[in-house]
Amino acid sequence: VMSRVDPDGRRYGQATRVTILRIWLTPKGAVHRIDLARECGVLELDKEAITSVQRAGPFVNPPADMVDPSTGLIHIDFTFSLVDGRASLRRRLR
Repeated sequence: VMSRVDPDGRRYGQATRVTILRIWLTPKGAVHRIDLARECGVLELDKEAITSVQRAGPFVNPPADMVDPSTGLIHIDFTFSLVDGRASLRRRLR
């Protein structure tokens, strides 16, 4: 995505970009909701992070002990990072 929106790095530079998504899944692993908890400063990258989670669902066999009894949902934060043109993904459990 970054090479498409800023192929020569002049528009956004080479800064590290971090998008954090708050994701809620049903107990069966379907995506219930996605919130953008932290924008990276490049709208197209934030949109791509959201789209990638939507495309990846449903998530197979989520552990039952991850379901929050107060909401009936599974909550996961995912961090998408772009550092020096290299992407990475980290899951943060609460």
